[in-house]
Amino acid sequence: MVRRRKAQEESDDEEDIHLSAPAPPAKRARTQESEEEIKDEDEQNLDMGEEFDPENDEEEEERVRARLNQDHAKARYSRRGAAEAGVVSSLECENFMCHTHFTLDFSQQINFITGRNGSGKSAALAAIQVGLGARPSLTGRGSSLQSLIQDEAEHATIKIRMRNRGPEAFKHDLYGDSIRIIRRLRKGGTASIQMRSADGKLVSEVKSELQEMCDHFNIQIESPLSVLTQDAAKKFLSESTPTEKYNFFLQGTQLTQLAEEYELIRSNVRKIQLAVSQQKEALPQMEEAAREAETKLSEAQKAKNQKARLQTLKNELAWAHVAGKYE
Repeated sequence: MVRRRKAQEESDDEEDIHLSAPAPPAKRARTQESEEEIKDEDEQNLDMGEEFDPENDEEEEERVRARLNQDHAKARYSRRGAAEAGVVSSLECENFMCHTHFTLDFSQQINFITGRNGSGKSAALAAIQVGLGARPSLTGRGSSLQSLIQDEAEHATIKIRMRNRGPEAFKHDLYGDSIRIIRRLRKGGTASIQMRSADGKLVSEVKSELQEMCDHFNIQIESPLSVLTQDAAKKFLSESTPTEKYNFFLQGTQLTQLAEEYELIRSNVRKIQLAVSQQKEALPQMEEAAREAETKLSEAQKAKNQKARLQTLKNELAWAHVAGKYE
C-alpha cells in the first residue's frame, strides 16, 4: 500500500509538472529536403506578389501549406517518375490463340485489362510470357508452342516492345531507347527469336540474349509471384495441398531455380573431377613420353651441331687447298 501511494504521488507530481510547463508550439514534421524545397517555393510565391500573413489569417496559412505539401509531393513523384527501362510498352500478336491480329499499348504505370470471358485477356498475358521466353506449360494454355498457334494458321508471331532508357538501360549503344522482341512460332518447325533495336536493326537471334536482358531487368517471367495465371490461382486457393503450397513458395522465391542451378554446377564439377582423375592416371606415361622426346631432341641438336661443324671444316679445307696453290 505504501509503495502504491508513493507511485501515485509521484505520478501526480509528474502530471502537475506537465500541466504547469508551457506547451511547445505545434510544428509540422518535415525532412530536411522538404524544408528546403518548401522555403524555396515560399520565396517564389512571395516574389510573385502573393500576400501571405500567417498572424492575421490562419486559414490562409493552412491553405497555402496544404498546397505547398501537394506541390512538394508532386515534385518528388516527378523526380522518381515512371520506370524508363524494363517495361513492356506494346504487344502485338498474330494467329496466337484466340487473336488473329491483336495490338495493345501499355502505360508506364499499372495497366488493367478487362473484358468478357473468352475475349482473350489470358491470351495477352500468355503472349507476354512466351514472348519473354517462358515455357508454354507455365501459361496454363498449352503444353507446346505449336498448341498456341491457331488451327487454321501455320505460324504465329508475338512482338513485344520494351522501354530501354535511363541509366538502367540494357546495352543502350546497341538497342537504343527501346528493344523489340519478335518471336515466331511454326507448326512444322522450331520457334525463332529476334532481338531488334529501336530502328529495327537485328542485334541477336539467340535465346541467351533474351535471358540476359530479363536478368538485367530482373524480370522473373517464370515466377508465380510475377505472373500468376488463372488456373494456378484457382488451384492454389482451393485445391492445393501443403506440399503444393510449399512448392509454390519455392518457385516464387526462385529457390527451385537455384536448386536446379546448383545441381547443374555439381554435375559439371563431377565431370571436371572425372576428367582430372583420368588425366592424372595418364600423367606418368605422358611424363615418360616427354622425357623420351627431350632425349631425342638433345640428340638431334647434337647431330645438327656436328653437321654444322663438319661443314665448317670442309669449307676451311677447301680454302686451305686454294691458299696452297698460290704459295
